Amino acid sequence: MSRSGDLSSGNPDPDLLLWRHDRWPTAVAANLLLYGTPRIVDALLVPAQAYLAGQGVANDHLTALPGGLEAVDRALATLLRPGDRVIVESPTYNGDLPLIAALGLVPVPVPVDEEGLRPEPFVAALRDAAGVLYRPRAQNPTGAALTSGRGNTLRAIIERFPSLLVIEEDHAGGIAGTDYHSVIPAGHPRWLHVASVSKWLAPDLRFALVCGDRESIRQVDQRRLLGGGWISRMTQLAVAAHLADPDLAADLARVRDEYGRRRRHVLDLLAERGLRGYGRTGLNVWIEVPDEAETVSRLARRGWQVAPGSRFAAPTPAIRVTVAALAVAQAQRFADDLLSATRGPGRVAD
Repeated sequence: MSRSGDLSSGNPDPDLLLWRHDRWPTAVAANLLLYGTPRIVDALLVPAQAYLAGQGVANDHLTALPGGLEAVDRALATLLRPGDRVIVESPTYNGDLPLIAALGLVPVPVPVDEEGLRPEPFVAALRDAAGVLYRPRAQNPTGAALTSGRGNTLRAIIERFPSLLVIEEDHAGGIAGTDYHSVIPAGHPRWLHVASVSKWLAPDLRFALVCGDRESIRQVDQRRLLGGGWISRMTQLAVAAHLADPDLAADLARVRDEYGRRRRHVLDLLAERGLRGYGRTGLNVWIEVPDEAETVSRLARRGWQVAPGSRFAAPTPAIRVTVAALAVAQAQRFADDLLSATRGPGRVAD
C-alpha cells in the first residue's frame, strides 16, 4: 500500500492489480499475426463472453477497443452527429465534458445520488437527448452505483425512447463492490456496454471489451478499421489468458473486498469526525466541504493532494479522495487533517 500523500490520481493500488507476467502466452512470440487475419482472435471470444456473462452483461455482439475512454470516444463519434445532446452525470468523470465538446456534441447534466441518475431530471433531459453516457457502478467521482430499483425505474423510462443511444462504461467491473445493474431495456436497438480491464488487470494494457446491439457494434468496429484497425492480437492473447484463469473470480472477489474494506474504513473515520463522505463503490470517496479551494489548499500544506470537485463539474463544493492505496494509519491522519482543514478558521498551522 502507498505511503504517498497523493490521493488525487484515481489510480488502483498496483499491489492489487491481477496482471502477471508469467501468464503471458508463450504462443505470442511464435504468432505475430499479419494483415487479413481476424481482428478479434478466437482465443479471446470465449473467456471474454464468459467474463461478461459472469457480470450479468448480455454480450452476443462483441469487439475490443483500446481502453474505456477510447471506446466512449469512438462510440459517440460514430453513432451520434454534431449538435446532438448527450445526457451525462453531474458530477461526472472529468474526461467526459471535454470529449463531448471536442466532438461537437452538447452535454446535458443530470444529477446523481448514491443510487445513480435521478429519475425526475432524467425524464426532463430525455425530451431532446440523442444519447446518454453513464457509469452503472463505481461512478467517478462519487462512487454511486445503480440499485436494482433505480435501474428498473430508469429502464422503464428509456423504453419510451427507442432511438436513444445508451452507453454504459463499467470501468471497475468485478472489483466495483456491488452487483451490476443496467438501465438498458431488453431488446433496446441502440446500446453499448464498455468493460475496461484497466482498474483490475493493468491500466497500461489500454484494453476494453465492448458489446452491444449488432448494428452499433458493426458501425463502431468498421470505424475502428479505418483508423487503428484492431487491438494488437498479442494484447488480446494476454488478456484472454487472464480472463480464462480459473482463479479469476476468486481473485476479483479478493480485490473487491479489500477495496471495500479501505473505502468503508475512510468513510467511518470521516463519520466519527462529523464529516459526510460518499462512496458505495469504486476506488474513491466523495466528500462535501464548505470551501473547496480552501480545503484543497490547506490539505496541500499538510502534504495531501486531493482532486477538487470543480474538476468534475460538481454543482456544490466537494473533493474526490482516492482511497485505493491508502494505508490504515495514513487514513486516520488524513481524516484528522481534513477535519482541521474544513473547520479551522484562517490558515491551518503546519
